[in-house]
Amino acid sequence: GTYLIVITKKKKVGEIFSHAIWKATDFDIPSSLLSFFLSSQQLQDNKVFLSMLSHVLSVDGFYFSTTYDLTHTLQRLANTSPEFQEMSLLER
Repeated sequence: GTYLIVITKKKKVGEIFSHAIWKATDFDIPSSLLSFFLSSQQLQDNKVFLSMLSHVLSVDGFYFSTTYDLTHTLQRLANTSPEFQEMSLLER
């Protein structure tokens, strides 16, 4: 299924060209209303999946920036077109 993962706590770890870089330190996975329609086996599978997801999120090292693209290297960003750089992070 589809899950929403909400970052509930963050810590500023630095800056790149005056863009804040954050480390996600705590998460929340709101319960889904779709679980009402799941069979008992699907509910058990969902419980195991959410447990695995929570374990992965507890591993140190989730970083993000709301204004800088961390998904591309600085070298790659330097070689992109102006149109690419003007696009929002979501459109990229």
